[in-house]
Amino acid sequence: LGAAAHTVETEEEGEVLDRHRCLLALAALRHAKWFQARVNGLKSCVIVLRILRDMCNRQPIWEPLKGWPLELICEKAIATCNRPLGAGEALRRVMECLASGILLPGGPGLHDPCEKEPTDTLANMMDQEAEAITYSAQVPSNKQQLADSIVIP
Repeated sequence: LGAAAHTVETEEEGEVLDRHRCLLALAALRHAKWFQARVNGLKSCVIVLRILRDMCNRQPIWEPLKGWPLELICEKAIATCNRPLGAGEALRRVMECLASGILLPGGPGLHDPCEKEPTDTLANMMDQEAEAITYSAQVPSNKQQLADSIVIP
């Protein structure tokens, strides 16, 4: 009877889901709910996110912002304006926010509103990556330069 009980315990242990993967899935679910509640109401935010996601896919410098950090930055930059913004103004506001140096070491970081404990979503970003993104956001100083950096197929 003892050996049979041990065998059952071993089988059950093998069937247990990976704790880390479960926590990541729960975090992704919280992020999706937050996105629906906060971002879907901001039309210009959704448009800007599409543009910046494309930049993250096309330009390796922007890749570290891909996903949740990009969504947070866009929402914070656009939602804190006291009036509705068009897509162009919203994109400029996000780029100005990034160009201001919020990603740089010693900066405020990017607080994850979906976590109970204070969590910086940019904690894994290397200093060199943050500097490259900041510089890249500073470079397109006018509309034509920005338009040239966004390739629309």
